[in-house]
Amino acid sequence: MKKILIALSALLIYSCEKETTENPLNDSVSLRENNFKVSTKNKFVGAIYAMNNNQDSNTIISYGRNKNGKLSFISATETGGNGSGPTNILAGSGGDIFDPLSSNYSVIMSPNKKLVFAVNAGSNEISSFLVKKDFSLKLISKISSGGVGPVSLAINKNSLYVVNVNQGTSTLAGFKYNKIGKLIPINNSKRTLTGRATAIQFSRDGNLLVATEIDTQRLQVYRARPNNGLLSRKPFTFEYPEIEGRNTANPFGLFTFSSNNKQFVTISEARIFNSEGAPALQTSSLSTFRLLKNGRLIPVSLDTRVDNDGDDTQGGLASCWVVQNNQNQAFSINTISNDIATLKIAPNGKAKLIAPQAYVEPGPFIEAGLTDVVAIDNNVYQMLSVSGAIISLKTSRSGQLSEFDRDTNLSTSGGNQGITGF
Repeated sequence: MKKILIALSALLIYSCEKETTENPLNDSVSLRENNFKVSTKNKFVGAIYAMNNNQDSNTIISYGRNKNGKLSFISATETGGNGSGPTNILAGSGGDIFDPLSSNYSVIMSPNKKLVFAVNAGSNEISSFLVKKDFSLKLISKISSGGVGPVSLAINKNSLYVVNVNQGTSTLAGFKYNKIGKLIPINNSKRTLTGRATAIQFSRDGNLLVATEIDTQRLQVYRARPNNGLLSRKPFTFEYPEIEGRNTANPFGLFTFSSNNKQFVTISEARIFNSEGAPALQTSSLSTFRLLKNGRLIPVSLDTRVDNDGDDTQGGLASCWVVQNNQNQAFSINTISNDIATLKIAPNGKAKLIAPQAYVEPGPFIEAGLTDVVAIDNNVYQMLSVSGAIISLKTSRSGQLSEFDRDTNLSTSGGNQGITGF
């Protein structure tokens, strides 16, 4: 993707943006600050947290989520570290202003919704935040990520794992965190992957960690030990089979889910390189797998196209993100075709395309950059990495998405990445 997009990014001239920040480093910390039971005066029902990935002062923008789903700006909080800015970090296939981290889950929340964690890809750190009663954030700790170029995070109970891309060799590193989010490294937690990882996430039961490798066409699954936070030494490896007439899968994004007490994973496949590794865009796809207890992956739906026009050279291009809502709908974010496709995921894990262009962003994709996304209830909150906006979209049973709000508090210099919320 980088070879395709880097020339396009040179067409745009960007101005510097003065960031609005607060400095919580000197504030005292109290567990009562994130006790939602005392938030009776809070007019919001939830919040969205988005990262501008600023290379000089990485910042998280907090939005309150209203009952009607619309967002209201709350505050901007510095991470204490540096992002990558609108420049792709080393060892990535990203697109600079579009996708500088080449990853999913660079910002995540704890299961109890009281903590937020974010990567600082420019200074090789992880920052943790406490969610205050008004849903703004307080910086709690900043710690070395245990490598170079942290891009993706995953949580399991009170353990946090990060992927560092390390200029070519991706590694995992583990941390423990306490009730207010202070991070402490887990000894002997480093694990070395076989390729350039783009996303990690734990299974819903917390017993497995799944990682995607965009360059090797592999999925790696580690068994997790919740008692000490360590992962198995060796993962189960799934290698994508060759499909006649199709480019390599380039697994990029993932989402784990459970159904009927069984564990599953949905993978977005960008299909941006051919078998020789040369740029060759092709209609992207989504695949689903059953996760067995030993880490083995059993394909359920392989290569489900995100476009059904019969032409693999156009439509649904560069699907690098996927999220699912509570209606068993999966949303494939297609950056280069500037659209979103909706698929239905059956209880047995089978995937079916129901809306190939559920949403289309007007204008050229080089001015938008559909990247990170989060689904909450019947809404999808889509980040536009280049223009620095978040689109609020309403979902329907047919899978169509309709815009009802747009907020523009992120960086207009591009390079925004990472979004989470509740």
